[in-house]
Amino acid sequence: MNPLPYKWRTQLYPAAAMLMGLALAQTIATIQVYLSNHSLYHTLTAIHGAGYLTLPSQPTMGRLQELTTALCGGLFFTLSAGAGICLLSFAAAWLWDRVCLHKTVFLGLMLLMWMGLSAGVNWKGFSPFTTLYFVVIPPVVFAGTLKWMPRGNGKQPWRNGLLHIIPIMVLGVLWAPQMKGDLFTNIRDHLLLSNPAGEKIVNFYYQYTLYPAEVLKPLDRKFLKTCTIEAIPEGPYKSELRKNLSAHDWIETENIEDVDLVLTCSGNELLLDDGSGTVLKTPKKDFLVHPAANLKRFSWAADRHGFFRQFTFYSLLMGFPITLYIFLYSLLFLILCRWIGPGIASLASAGICFSAGLLMLLPFWQTNSQEIVHKKLNRAPMFSNGQKEKDL
Repeated sequence: MNPLPYKWRTQLYPAAAMLMGLALAQTIATIQVYLSNHSLYHTLTAIHGAGYLTLPSQPTMGRLQELTTALCGGLFFTLSAGAGICLLSFAAAWLWDRVCLHKTVFLGLMLLMWMGLSAGVNWKGFSPFTTLYFVVIPPVVFAGTLKWMPRGNGKQPWRNGLLHIIPIMVLGVLWAPQMKGDLFTNIRDHLLLSNPAGEKIVNFYYQYTLYPAEVLKPLDRKFLKTCTIEAIPEGPYKSELRKNLSAHDWIETENIEDVDLVLTCSGNELLLDDGSGTVLKTPKKDFLVHPAANLKRFSWAADRHGFFRQFTFYSLLMGFPITLYIFLYSLLFLILCRWIGPGIASLASAGICFSAGLLMLLPFWQTNSQEIVHKKLNRAPMFSNGQKEKDL
């Protein structure tokens, strides 16, 4: 027997199902970031041992080995990729129950899409943690949604669905123009840094999520890139190779473990290894002539997180705001139900969430208006023709 009455379950089951998925995402993300931070710590130690000044500094480096740092850093993946996967899984369960009416053929199509996403994160090489996100979370959210979702009773499920879909779509249309610029920088500058609570969020982000995000970056975009050329015999070629690598911000270390690039020679070819095997072969002379192009090719060939990186970005762009809407709505509904009926509480909660989305847009609209006025003033002539004639 369900502990909550039908009307309550109709409003709260999305948050309950997604909460289970987000808890799993946080568990996976914490382990992933913990291991990534340890790898980064060993890299920084090797760079420091080679005589370079490291960022973060030596005292801060120790925090990379703490579980708390991994737990907080894991929130980045939980609220981006995790939220996106949970939302897709919930939508799939809702569509299969309400629209497809539990028809097996549609479930088969959804399974094919799920398998396609799971294969997409591994198309350039197996990635265990990114695979876990797509393999473990969807079944749990899908099953939880079907378990807690009230049985359909006529048009009410559609009405309840539209109550949330329409405000979210309207907010999406209103927010869409902000996507053209640097959205996240604008959110930081105009929305978060304008109040004490927002400042704490920004400080939390820079303290805990910048270095965990390194796990997804291609090598050519990383702050710190290490290489070793110990296997190459001493001589003029090795000296030129060392100069070219240093000129492109590759730090040479003697440690061949946890290094980003291992270079070896085989006849007239230079082999570029990312630690798991040779990913690029190039003529030795060609590398010295075009070092930037060859290093970029190596970075692209060694990048196993391109698909997951794009998924994480779009999840942060769309999945996180919708997830935030669902949880804010559920919290408001629980509070308002103490004083008013479920029907009115549902409408009021949706209205408050929609209003909150509009209020967050106000700083952007004000900034855009000021920029438009500024551009018009810069284009306008200093004097009109009448003013010129009068002054002359």
